[in-house]
Amino acid sequence: MWSLVDMWYPGETNRGLELEKKNAELEKRRVAAGIDTPEWGAAQMDAFNANGPGTYDSEISQAFADGAKQGLADMPGNVRSALGTATGWTLSFMPWWGWGVLAIGLFVWMGGADLLRGSLSRK
Repeated sequence: MWSLVDMWYPGETNRGLELEKKNAELEKRRVAAGIDTPEWGAAQMDAFNANGPGTYDSEISQAFADGAKQGLADMPGNVRSALGTATGWTLSFMPWWGWGVLAIGLFVWMGGADLLRGSLSRK
């Protein structure tokens, strides 16, 4: 069967099937050893059905939203202070036109003039 997963990650579907078989075997061994009893599994399913995944999803979503709001509120000040302390003196050391000359010089030095050769000539 053709799959996008196999297209980008060859053999991943087969690997997933093998892992599912191993997981089923481990589950059978846990039940046989008495670690997981059918009653325990039923109690877990009852608790899941009673509470549902929404209980945890809503808590996690709310915590994520609160953290994102706080991070967004704090970020501009942190970015400004980081730029101001670490690179602010470097940026103010040279006038704006000096940075332009430096950028053009770096472009030519890195081979940019070869890229432009012929494209600027009259045709």
